[in-house]
Amino acid sequence: LKGKTCGLCGRGDGEFRQEYHTPSKRIVTDAVSHAHTWTLAAKTCLSGYKCFIQPYFKMLVENIHHGVASKCYSVHPVLRCMPGCNPLKTKTIKVGYHCIPIDSNLSSTDNIFSKSMDVELDTDAHEECQCTPQCA
Repeated sequence: LKGKTCGLCGRGDGEFRQEYHTPSKRIVTDAVSHAHTWTLAAKTCLSGYKCFIQPYFKMLVENIHHGVASKCYSVHPVLRCMPGCNPLKTKTIKVGYHCIPIDSNLSSTDNIFSKSMDVELDTDAHEECQCTPQCA
């Protein structure tokens, strides 16, 4: 099975620079970011205190990329608490972003999976959440 596996466990071929492939076939640089991309969205909260986390595409506004004010969209989802929940624990991970001029009209609904990764930035991902009663 060497070199024939894929997914959360990597490819198992001994190569490590391109080991971490996301579900969309992008390469990420560290194990934590890789594991976060394989997390599935949840629909409800547990026991009113812990809320499931959902992956979503993050946008940074007014980031400077090559000297130009830019909007940058994550090229793979970042884990965030569901609406009505607050993060109790976060982890800084490396996330790739595709950047466009701030006056461009790319939206988060465009196919971000097909966009290039222009910059990799430290980004806070939520790992544990607390819910308000509306979420519980």
